[in-house]
Amino acid sequence: MVVWIRCERLDRRVPARSGDRIYERLRAAQVPLASSCDGSAICGRCRVQVEGPVDPPGPAELEVLDKQGHQQGRLACCTRVRGDVTVSTTYW
Repeated sequence: MVVWIRCERLDRRVPARSGDRIYERLRAAQVPLASSCDGSAICGRCRVQVEGPVDPPGPAELEVLDKQGHQQGRLACCTRVRGDVTVSTTYW
């Protein structure tokens, strides 16, 4: 089933399948997304705000967000979509 990742401030929509990670789909669509660990859930630079159905955060993601002092947001490299979502970041 095709779902859509809407990049809020870029006015772009990227197709995905339920279960795809946001990071992988945005990178494949050449949407700029910060990362220094290539999506390995280490650096935390791919933090995004997400609205819509996604899987709950796992322990590795929560640990990175906690170490960085972030109470909100998700790591795009860890977040799997389960339906249409809207994504935003502080840099686009």
